[in-house]
Amino acid sequence: MTSMLGKLNDMAAQASQSFFEGLNQNLENKIEELKQKLLDYAKNITGRANIDFGFDEKAIKTNLTKVKNDIIKIVKSWGTFVLAIGFKIADDVNIGAIITKVTELLAAFTNLASTMTDVLIPAFNAFYDTGLSKMFTWLGSTALNGLQLLIDTFNDWSDWFVENQTLILNFFTALGTIFSSVWTVISGKLDSSFGSLSE
Repeated sequence: MTSMLGKLNDMAAQASQSFFEGLNQNLENKIEELKQKLLDYAKNITGRANIDFGFDEKAIKTNLTKVKNDIIKIVKSWGTFVLAIGFKIADDVNIGAIITKVTELLAAFTNLASTMTDVLIPAFNAFYDTGLSKMFTWLGSTALNGLQLLIDTFNDWSDWFVENQTLILNFFTALGTIFSSVWTVISGKLDSSFGSLSE
């Protein structure tokens, strides 16, 4: 555990070192670029060729190096602290025993499911064979009888229409004749009524 903690600390320190070295170099480049642009601009608007704002590049680099080193130290210290607390918690709660018990619980659960499968499938088969099979046989028979009744009814109606085709035709022909006679009387009355209104 101590060896792993040391490796993690070294990784954190290397990552911080690499990050801040890059940041430091970029910052130095930007400061130099900004300084040059500012001096050029100042020379152009003031007409002075020897403007010096008093940048102390050595002091700036020294201060930035101190900032970098302090941040690396802070990251490394807090990283070590967080890892140490995490390991202490894992040790205090006996995490290994807990994980062992969790896997034991999982094994007990899958064993229960397997045992239930071995027992319940034959039991459900027996229940179906002794109890449900007769009910589903009756349902199937009843459904077949009901369907046959509907088939017979439709066939009877079809036969009736075929057998009484002439009767049905005569009935609707007579009905059409009656309707035509009634309409002749009504249309005559309507024609005379509308004719008197137009006069």
